[in-house]
Amino acid sequence: MMTETALSVSIVMPVLNGERFIRQAIESVLHQTLQSWELIVVDDGSSDHTKEIVQKYQKDDARIRLICREQTGGTAAARNEGFRCCSGKYVALLDGDDLWYPDKLELQYKAAEEMHADIIYCSYHIIDENNVKCNRDFIVPGQISYNLALVKSVMSCSTVLIRAEVVREFQFSEEFYHEDLAYWLELLQHHKKAFGIKKPLACYRIVKSSKTSNKFFTEKKRWLVYKKFCGFSAFKATILTGISAMLGVYKYRWIPPKMKISINIQQPAEHL
Repeated sequence: MMTETALSVSIVMPVLNGERFIRQAIESVLHQTLQSWELIVVDDGSSDHTKEIVQKYQKDDARIRLICREQTGGTAAARNEGFRCCSGKYVALLDGDDLWYPDKLELQYKAAEEMHADIIYCSYHIIDENNVKCNRDFIVPGQISYNLALVKSVMSCSTVLIRAEVVREFQFSEEFYHEDLAYWLELLQHHKKAFGIKKPLACYRIVKSSKTSNKFFTEKKRWLVYKKFCGFSAFKATILTGISAMLGVYKYRWIPPKMKISINIQQPAEHL
């Protein structure tokens, strides 16, 4: 159970067979300018060396905790298990293959306190498996509504900071492939206040096995969220899926090779 403490942020990182990228993800947490955090890594039954890598970091930093699930239960279940162990005033999510810039938590924490926000999200860079920008930056709007969230993926897990009280009340649905979409819609439907920071503070990684690598499959799963989670008619679900697909094509349009630039994950975003 969460308790009220002086700890600023609890970070929940679900991971499954993440040995390739998890070092970079953890290092991006260690380099945060806001140092009042705990990192809860939930290993969802990995068969590679993920656990051993996290355990090495644990030995050097008592703020890092490792929860090992014997069997793979899915990302939503792993996040929910991490939620139950959090003790911070806010909860941040970071996937094991994504990255943060050093001022990410500090700027979001300050914004949440000043704006009395339930959720603070941020803009981000889109990178490939080699830490190279492969798409134009995704710049978020200053505020997100339920209706906009239906068709445009503004919030993503590795970019949000959520007030702990919200996480106590709402957890991820384990029924849907797009559990994050269902979660954001549920929060916004309950009038939770969500505000965005336009400065890119994170790097969202696209790999061949990621959800965004097969847009046809992911849009089919999005349709199910509209139909079953939101309770919309098949016609409305289809229309919303179509709009989302068109916006997704624009979001993930490719940059010509001459425009690619390398990213130093240990430098604040303003230095890019």
